[in-house]
Amino acid sequence: MKIYLLLVVIILSIHQSYPQSLTGISGMFSIPIATINKDGEFTSGINYIERKYLKYANGNRDIINFYVYLNYLPFLEIGLRATRQLNYQGKSHTVDRMFNFKIKLIEEKKYLPVIAFGMNNPVSTEVNANHFNSTYLVITKNIYLSDSTQALNITLGYGSDLIKAADYQFIGFFGGVSYKPFNFMEVMIEYDAERFNSALRFTLLNHIKILAGFMGMKDFSGGVGYSFVLQ
Repeated sequence: MKIYLLLVVIILSIHQSYPQSLTGISGMFSIPIATINKDGEFTSGINYIERKYLKYANGNRDIINFYVYLNYLPFLEIGLRATRQLNYQGKSHTVDRMFNFKIKLIEEKKYLPVIAFGMNNPVSTEVNANHFNSTYLVITKNIYLSDSTQALNITLGYGSDLIKAADYQFIGFFGGVSYKPFNFMEVMIEYDAERFNSALRFTLLNHIKILAGFMGMKDFSGGVGYSFVLQ
């Protein structure tokens, strides 16, 4: 009986999720979306990414990244991310550090999508130290179905290698579709400009974000995050 009561408490505590991607910034599974989280929302977490889908480290090792993001004002999302290679055989390994931001340019209206501009790792000490780089424009439209808790999210974007870097993400057209059958669960399929991916995202107890999916529709990557709104 205690187990059943605990499950009921957890379900009743679940809240509509806010998007968290493998990059840490708001998005689907890996791609960015134009939607900006709540003003003052702080998010931190950790992700695991399978090696064969990485240009970083020449795809020789899986990675984990640690991130912190803050929505500062209703139109700006900024963050820091550190990436570490797993099972590195050398004596030492420099953790890759990067800065991201996303600016909402146009607010979503009834017939108008939200539009945002973002940059991943726009500043670096040298070209060879600039990883996961992208300069992108993205549009997102939320379509509400039977009620306000069930939404279809459609995203389309284009990424450019405007800044010289060692490697890039989201170069070319990317996009995806997500659907929320419940407030606490989101089903996603996306194209990240190189491959199709699929994923699920859950929000538990209002603050815990769980992301799990398959890169290339077959290899697991995912992570967990925690978010709250600063008072």
